[in-house]
Amino acid sequence: MGKQRYYVAIVPEGEIQTYLQELKLHISERYQTKAAMKSPAHLTLFPPFEVDENMEMLLRQTLDRTVALFQPFDLRTNNFDYFPPRVAFVAVEHNEQLDKLERAVRHHLKELSFLRSTKIQSHFHPHITLGNRDWTPEHFEECRRELQTMTFLEKIAVQDVCLLRYIGSQWEVIHRSKLPENA
Repeated sequence: MGKQRYYVAIVPEGEIQTYLQELKLHISERYQTKAAMKSPAHLTLFPPFEVDENMEMLLRQTLDRTVALFQPFDLRTNNFDYFPPRVAFVAVEHNEQLDKLERAVRHHLKELSFLRSTKIQSHFHPHITLGNRDWTPEHFEECRRELQTMTFLEKIAVQDVCLLRYIGSQWEVIHRSKLPENA
């Protein structure tokens, strides 16, 4: 068993996921950016890290215990925003439950000895990336102009938190920790 790459995220399901993946594909093809296509549409709670694959069960159990403290809740999107000149994303309205969930996930994962040295930003800026890193400044600006003509005001039901692993050349959901109805 060797080292594997993982991250933790909220991964919307159903029609929202389908729409966001189609939008990411449109952006990827039109503006020649491929990096965001390696993952399902998601909101990152704990950024990518590497650990031995034999620690995967402990990661799953830690996530299960952490999310057991939360009830399902809804997020609201607020159109699109940007981290110029590299990232275009779906903006997510401030949500206290999301902030608490992110802090709990970060706290419980950082308690694991093999993740203590993982560097993560202390400022949480929830968003769903549509395009990033591998496009020219001109393509970024063209995409930004296109997104400014669009509206995306949706509700996203948060019912679980996902552990994703890099498999081949894609990030894949390998575990979903359900938020219980009666936490």
